[in-house]
Amino acid sequence: LMSQDKRYDPSTIWDNFKKFDVEKVPCARVSYMQGIAFGTMVGLTRFLTSKLIKSSCNWAVGSFVISSVGSLEFCRYQRRQKAENLKRAIEEMNKPKPKA
Repeated sequence: LMSQDKRYDPSTIWDNFKKFDVEKVPCARVSYMQGIAFGTMVGLTRFLTSKLIKSSCNWAVGSFVISSVGSLEFCRYQRRQKAENLKRAIEEMNKPKPKA
């Protein structure tokens, strides 16, 4: 069924993935770096306390994903708030002042 759908083309998906540039996505680079650091820290801590490699890797990957997504969403939230505040300030400045 999926192969009959003309929109699904694995080569197109791969081409789009290759074109993905982290530098062009706002907040992405910082979020990934924070995720890598946090995942590494959690994975190493888990390994030092349990000595289980598979469990440590699972914890590291899970921590990376959760912290990266959380950081990305929080950064985007802050950007939206700044944009809304800027828009309100511009509207406030452009309002005609009542004559006294």
